[in-house]
Amino acid sequence: MNELKQWVLENYRPEECALSYEDALDENIPYGQHVYELQGNVEKAFINGILNGTSKAAYWVGQILGMELDEPWEPEESEELCQ
Repeated sequence: MNELKQWVLENYRPEECALSYEDALDENIPYGQHVYELQGNVEKAFINGILNGTSKAAYWVGQILGMELDEPWEPEESEELCQ
């Protein structure tokens, strides 16, 4: 149980729950703070997906374990998607 809680604490980052493939199209949005920078948007989109999925999984595992965690950030919808 303690190992799972430690995994949650090491892998849950609310801001990474908001990462999307669209962020890979914007060179001004940095990579996750603990990931090595790779060249190209394809790699960045892949990394964003890994960070997003891992952080969301950690959040839900933490919820099941009854841990108090900050709410995950939600991605901002682009205007193009709303039209």
